[in-house]
Amino acid sequence: MDFVFFSDAPLARLTRWVRILGYACFHCPELSIRHLVMPGGFDERSVILTRQIDLYRHVSQIDWPGQVIFIKDNDWRKQVRQIIHDLHLPRPSPEFKQCLLCGAELEPISRNAVSDRVPVFVYDTVDQFRMCPECKRIYWSGTHSRRLVRHLDELFGPDETLDS
Repeated sequence: MDFVFFSDAPLARLTRWVRILGYACFHCPELSIRHLVMPGGFDERSVILTRQIDLYRHVSQIDWPGQVIFIKDNDWRKQVRQIIHDLHLPRPSPEFKQCLLCGAELEPISRNAVSDRVPVFVYDTVDQFRMCPECKRIYWSGTHSRRLVRHLDELFGPDETLDS
């Protein structure tokens, strides 16, 4: 199932990691019992991620079409493991497709078009670039990509499952 996630104020880092996992995730700092309006509305694919126990209890008791997950830990690695475990999420493709800041789908951009927007070493050594059409951030495969893949290896393990 293609979940759509909505995270509350303290979960900005988890929001980025949900995007790394390949899912749409909207960071909604105003999300509260009094404010349950999310971008794009909600349906059975909607998942609220919250550190607010009152919000978790409230959403659990109303006619909410999706799911709500109370994030138990402050550590981002444990938070990511929790949602992987709770929702049985598969390991994502190593090709990251969305902007980690705003969640927009990345688009290919020519190497020449980024010559003045990336470090010289990067321009000289990387052939393929992508750009976020919303915030204009440039992405390429480099040491940061390899670091993200290592983190995914730690989160999913070599057999692509999570045992705890």
